[in-house]
Amino acid sequence: MQRKTKIIIASIIFVGGLTTYLVYRRTQKTKLITKLNDILDAKIKDPSGQNGGQKIITADVYNALPDGVFPIKFGDASKKVYDIQRLLNSKFGSSLDLDGKYGESTWEIMCSKIWNTGWFTTTATDCYDTDFSGIHKKAITQKDYESLKA
Repeated sequence: MQRKTKIIIASIIFVGGLTTYLVYRRTQKTKLITKLNDILDAKIKDPSGQNGGQKIITADVYNALPDGVFPIKFGDASKKVYDIQRLLNSKFGSSLDLDGKYGESTWEIMCSKIWNTGWFTTTATDCYDTDFSGIHKKAITQKDYESLKA
């Protein structure tokens, strides 16, 4: 073979290999961007979170939540609850769903990390409120919120 023919064949192989690599890399980036957008849109859970990840609500769902007032009772949904969940996740490494709802998981983290922190405390005395209607899960107060923000 002539030298010129060998250079042309080598160039074709190089260009073909480079093109294949660039197409492959672009498809991988597209898959990653799609997955990140799905996480941000709360279509799927964040796989980097503990226990399979966490659900994060979209901006329009967040904006539709009421602002919320203290005390926040178990079962309430508000922007304040969302902020509390976000603070609990960042401060204590929990993987609460950021859904703005004061449910079982949020109560458990508040109980173990905020209210039940002394040596002689029990879940019954620190994580429940009692009144004439009975015993119920503790409400989140303005003081609890401020201590989380600090």
